[in-house]
Amino acid sequence: MIPAGGMMNMMLTAIVEDDRSAVEELLKADSGLATCLISKPKLYHSKIFHWIYAGDTALHLAACGYRVEIARLLLGAGTDPNAAKNHRQSTPLHYAADGFIGGAAWDPKRQVETIGLLLSNGA
Repeated sequence: MIPAGGMMNMMLTAIVEDDRSAVEELLKADSGLATCLISKPKLYHSKIFHWIYAGDTALHLAACGYRVEIARLLLGAGTDPNAAKNHRQSTPLHYAADGFIGGAAWDPKRQVETIGLLLSNGA
């Protein structure tokens, strides 16, 4: 059995790697990962360039990396599109709109798709 924190780390790694099938499998194993809050801040800087803070959700990371399909999976699993439990009270929509032009993950089309997905789901 993998500890809960270990599964969340696996989830975050799958999001960074844009591994939809791994995210699906993790959500099947533990749907609570969709609503789980991240416990420690971390600067992601390889395939996604953004701070993820304590209190953020997996959707925050998916949103800032424009992982549209993964964001759709997380929303389908019950994550809150308006989650704002970090010290900045920022939501996934904020992270999706906060593009780092020139960064490895920045893709204007996927950014617009991510924003649209979040808005259509109540953000």
